[in-house]
Amino acid sequence: MADSGIPFTLLPDESKRGRLLATATPLFAIALLTYIGRMYTRLHPVVTLRWDDFVMSLSVVLTIIHYGLIVHATNLGAGRHFYYLQLPQLDAAGCILFIMQMIWIWCITFVKFSVALMLYRTREDRPWRLWLSGFMGLLVAIGIVVSALQLGQCRPIRAFWNPFVPGAKCWSKTFATNVLHGASAFFLATDLVLSLLPLTFILKLRRPRRDKIVIGCLMGLGLIASAASLVKILRTNIMATSQDPIWDLPDLALWAWIELYLGIMAACIPCLKAPFEKLLKKTGLLTTGDRSQQSTRTGNQSKGYVSVGPIESGLGRGKDTELGTIVKQHEVYIEEYSQKDANYPPRGVYRHNGMDSRW
Repeated sequence: MADSGIPFTLLPDESKRGRLLATATPLFAIALLTYIGRMYTRLHPVVTLRWDDFVMSLSVVLTIIHYGLIVHATNLGAGRHFYYLQLPQLDAAGCILFIMQMIWIWCITFVKFSVALMLYRTREDRPWRLWLSGFMGLLVAIGIVVSALQLGQCRPIRAFWNPFVPGAKCWSKTFATNVLHGASAFFLATDLVLSLLPLTFILKLRRPRRDKIVIGCLMGLGLIASAASLVKILRTNIMATSQDPIWDLPDLALWAWIELYLGIMAACIPCLKAPFEKLLKKTGLLTTGDRSQQSTRTGNQSKGYVSVGPIESGLGRGKDTELGTIVKQHEVYIEEYSQKDANYPPRGVYRHNGMDSRW
């Protein structure tokens, strides 16, 4: 008698739906909230949208669709043993899981592309920008290749989730698992590169220690996403031996979802520094600044200056202008000037890296 793939003893009719949604939903909600916070800081008080914001928005739109498909797939029976599902349920759930994999590839690719664009703007030297341009091209190439491999596993494609399609031809499970290992390794490598790349300039920044700690924590969040990717690689062997993919695949997919949500958080949280500082100042958990910064601003006040900086502007893309250096941060400090000295009419100074430009 041919092997039907059904165990000799049927396992209980259980569902992983509750556990899957209990893990994915909070992370999805937090990722979405960090994105909303990011966009708020980009639109208020002035619009400072960049290309990395548009790419991240595209990723978030796809992620919302992806989460909706997670809920729909679990409602159809994903996370249950296949022998308790009707054939239409089995076909529909498998199709949704396949579509989710395709969408996930581009969700995670656009998140990384957005981070690379943000890092691209941090420095202006040619080697840095050429390297990041090549890296972004590599990200897109990997996404295209992995998508093509996914689509080419079975002919017709429907046989990927329905083994009963007559005349279907699919890769062997061993070969498919090796391809999945290779694709996951590329994704993991790009995670590690983007998580560790800021080390090339963080240690050289003239920023308060707490700022460097915050950046270090954000790097840690990116490394946690890399750890989720590593776990996903280690669990891909399940698919090589699985006789019940509708039951086993969600466990593997869950780590991919975690990687995606943590990636969105790591990409969006750096943009929330100013709102967090305002909140901490209101609650009294953060002082207004260190003594050296206060003394500098006090000196400017006594001279009748308006100290503004650093700010982010949409003009000039970081190049020096007559009114000062346009820098890539979001904090705006405006101090009222004093008119104690009659020799100084109301004037302003845009200060950055010790350079003054008066207006």
